[in-house]
Amino acid sequence: PVANRKLFPHVAPSLVPNGNAASPEQAPIIDNIRYLHEMILGERLAANDPEILATYQLLVDAHNDGVAASVPAALERPCANDMNLATGEIVNGGTTEDPQYVIRAWQAVVAYMLMDYRFVFEQ
Repeated sequence: PVANRKLFPHVAPSLVPNGNAASPEQAPIIDNIRYLHEMILGERLAANDPEILATYQLLVDAHNDGVAASVPAALERPCANDMNLATGEIVNGGTTEDPQYVIRAWQAVVAYMLMDYRFVFEQ
C-alpha cells in the first residue's frame, strides 16, 4: 500500500518515464527522485536541479535499455517481492511482473544512489 512505502511514495509501477522531465505527467517521478535524494543522500534539491535531472535521465535510459533488450516481464529473485524474508515462504500479493521495465529501471536509480561516495563514506 502507498502509505507503507518507504522509498516510492509518489509513483506506481505503471508510471513510465517518457523522457521529458518537464511534462506534467512526469511530476510524480520527479517528486520521487527528489524524495530519494533526500532519504538516501540527505540532499534537498529543487525539481530542476541538475542532479535531479541527471537521475531522471538515468531512469529514462535504464527504462529504454530494458525495453529495447526485450527483457522478460517476470521478475527473478531477488527482484520479485513475493517472499516472506523471515520464513522464506512464498506469499501472494507480491510484485512478480515488470512488463514495462519500470521497476528494474528504478532499481538502477537506487543502485546509482547507493554507490554515491557521500552515501558510501557517510560524508
